[in-house]
Amino acid sequence: MTTHHTDTFGPDFDIEAVHNGYFTVENTNTGEWRTFRIRKHGENDRFPTNSQTLQLLVGPENTTCYKKFAFINRRGAYSFKGLRLQDPKWQAMCDLVHSLITEGINSRYYTKLGYVIRHSNRCFVCGRTLTTPESIDTGIGPVCAENMR
Repeated sequence: MTTHHTDTFGPDFDIEAVHNGYFTVENTNTGEWRTFRIRKHGENDRFPTNSQTLQLLVGPENTTCYKKFAFINRRGAYSFKGLRLQDPKWQAMCDLVHSLITEGINSRYYTKLGYVIRHSNRCFVCGRTLTTPESIDTGIGPVCAENMR
């Protein structure tokens, strides 16, 4: 039996305390999911004070293939202007992520639409970051699961 870790964040969550945090947002109605990373930016980056970058997993390597698309802080998540002007989906993703992180299951709008958030843990076997909902639920990545058969 698998357990779902859908509210590891919540109303008391301190978004500024996250460092190199990975998490997966899933729409349980459609089965679609996206993996994000929050990373503190360096002192020389051109981002607002006390903010972090929000990044989306865009490639096959789940520790390096991330696209920075927004900055995030207590007040909200704001997609980069160039991306926001190209396509409003970037700001919509920011709003979804910020609401789920700061409000968890209390994010009534998104939870009614079937969205849940899972904190990405590490594989019990090899220690790699888990990013798919199934792997997060079982605690074992697909490669290690296949090798155990």
